[in-house]
Amino acid sequence: MTVNKVTLIGFVGQDPEIRYTNIEKIPVCNISMATNQTWKDSNGNQHIKTEWHRIVLRKELAKICEQSIKKGSQIYIEGQIQSREYNANETKHKVYEIVASELRLLDRKKQ
Repeated sequence: MTVNKVTLIGFVGQDPEIRYTNIEKIPVCNISMATNQTWKDSNGNQHIKTEWHRIVLRKELAKICEQSIKKGSQIYIEGQIQSREYNANETKHKVYEIVASELRLLDRKKQ
């Protein structure tokens, strides 16, 4: 048995970027999302580490993303990790993205 499931709550780092696939014209929305981890060291000093995540939303979730999300929005995402390779300047790159299957807007002012 294997499981590939990710749950994140965090803040959007930039306004959504929407595009459409070439053939089927399916909407795809890309956002960056920050999550923070806080802890205290042995001296009682508080530390914060920020992780940035690439989030991909498709179809209806992409439409919601485009209409309702902006930089600074707090969101809940469920999805799975997916890797993708591409070539740029004759160099092969591999990126990891979270492909969302669920999106919830957590901003109080939008509820």
